[in-house]
Amino acid sequence: MLFAAESGQTVIDENLANSWVVMQEFSHVYEGTAFDGKNGAGIAEYDCAGYDHAVRFKADADASIARVVFEILKHGQGADLILEVRDGFNPDGSAIGSLLRYMVLPKEFIPTSKGYFSIPVDISDLVSGAYYWLIVKKGGDADHHFHLHGETVQDSLYPTYQRAGESGAWTAENAIHFNVYNGETGNLLHGIYGCNAVTWLEWEGDLILRACRYLPPASGFSGGVRQIKTYQWSGEILKRGVI
Repeated sequence: MLFAAESGQTVIDENLANSWVVMQEFSHVYEGTAFDGKNGAGIAEYDCAGYDHAVRFKADADASIARVVFEILKHGQGADLILEVRDGFNPDGSAIGSLLRYMVLPKEFIPTSKGYFSIPVDISDLVSGAYYWLIVKKGGDADHHFHLHGETVQDSLYPTYQRAGESGAWTAENAIHFNVYNGETGNLLHGIYGCNAVTWLEWEGDLILRACRYLPPASGFSGGVRQIKTYQWSGEILKRGVI
């Protein structure tokens, strides 16, 4: 039970607290190998404060997707990037499709210099050869937002669309840079724990430089735990972790 201490602070009964200590599922996501994506020399920026963006990819024979990378940049204090993976989406507005995965990239972790940044997905039951969609939800305002980057022309192999509202048809736009990966090779990059608690690991050679941890709140996605730990090394000896 819950009871009030003399100080007025709420205290949790030990038996109740122990009942909350349970094992949780987890998955590990590695660098892997890119099986689809659009790259190029284009430096176009895409407005993510006013528009949702939809990008199509094709599942390969492995029929899974471990992670997604976008070329991205934070402006001001940034905004959380909300990524949806959907099946059956139609850009004519007739169908939003089935939601396969919903992930959050906290604004605190988005780089301030343009570069490719990874978001774990971990879906293992796709259909080989089928098309799926990455939906990046709009967020932020004119001063604090993030930009996706890409080309100044469209690409029929990687159709991309945008929409400002919550209903109606989407408008075709130029190709956004992205890659999708699967496989268990290379360094460990992410851990997904329980209900979308996520860790990002950043490496330099064989050493972990930084770990970012996001633990969502009880409801929604705003707030929660958003911590960055920087590792300090002496040669190959780990000395400390600083938050």
